[in-house]
Amino acid sequence: MLDTIPSHPPAPREDQPYRTTELDIASYLVASGHRPLDVQPQGGLVEFVYDPTVAPVVEEYFSGASLPVQEVFRAHRHLRTIIKQVKIHNGVTSHVYQPRKY
Repeated sequence: MLDTIPSHPPAPREDQPYRTTELDIASYLVASGHRPLDVQPQGGLVEFVYDPTVAPVVEEYFSGASLPVQEVFRAHRHLRTIIKQVKIHNGVTSHVYQPRKY
């Protein structure tokens, strides 16, 4: 049986901001103390932009480093809220984000 390993993007460059649309990587970065510099819509996705200094942390993530699960889940929930706000602000919403009529 083959282990499923997340696809490893090209190594982040330490002279350019790190950009990702992957919520799991962004959550790991936030849980490790790094805040996004910017959040931008990219079609149906949202791109998180981080300081170039996160490059070693991204490498740690892909090497299998771990953080307390509560911190990662907290970061994940926080970023999902940001994604929802960005999509609503930019008019890229789906039925999931619209009020339900009961």
